[in-house]
Amino acid sequence: MYQSFRGSSPKLEANETKIFRVAAVLVEPFVMIKRDCEEENNSSLECKGNHRYEGY
Repeated sequence: MYQSFRGSSPKLEANETKIFRVAAVLVEPFVMIKRDCEEENNSSLECKGNHRYEGY
């Protein structure tokens, strides 16, 4: 369920967390895949998650 809030955000309960989904488009020089991570069979730990991207 998505909700939109204007002004200040509502108070969270002690066990609640906020989740943000961010979408990015691969457009140089803003978001790029690192050269070392371009190969699909690269299983290096440096190429997992957000570590495979670079840029502004």
